Amino acid sequence: MNQWRQVPQRRQRRDRNPLRRSVDRIEARAIAAVLALAVLAFVVLGVLAGHRAYSLGLAQQRAERGWRLAVATLEQSAAESANNAGWDVAWVPARWQLPDGQHGSGEVATELDARAGQKVTIWVNSEGQQMPAPLNSAGVCDQVVSTVLWILMATAAGAAIGAGAIRLLCNRRRMAGWQRGWEKIGPTWSRHA
Repeated sequence: MNQWRQVPQRRQRRDRNPLRRSVDRIEARAIAAVLALAVLAFVVLGVLAGHRAYSLGLAQQRAERGWRLAVATLEQSAAESANNAGWDVAWVPARWQLPDGQHGSGEVATELDARAGQKVTIWVNSEGQQMPAPLNSAGVCDQVVSTVLWILMATAAGAAIGAGAIRLLCNRRRMAGWQRGWEKIGPTWSRHA
């Protein structure tokens, strides 16, 4: 008779698994909550950080509007230069003329086979200092995408750490429950062995 009373109680549980412990249900709900929180955090932080990266990219583009192309003349060949920075780039001393007629000088990146007197196109700011190429629309999009990807990785790592911590705590609780169960059942079971 006692078995028949327990059957309706089992059916009231959502998963209808009589072997599932309360710690299992708590763990499942807590991990689901962590994952939902991670998705929500990714959406909110991704939108905010993506918007901020886009705004900063546009501000950088506005600041770089004054940059102009200049033609630099190499003073040495790439083979003579001691500043070979990479596999395919040599930094060679060069001089260039600014739009206002003044001259600028510095080291410019060239190919390894560049010769003295060769002309190289560079970007300069309003003071005549050599600058990298200005940020274009694709660069702004790259900044936004990389920012959102970093947010995705950070929220995924946070969710994994949170789920791992929940799992660890629930496993400790499970082990303690098994130990208590064994302390009750073990002595009676071992007598029969």
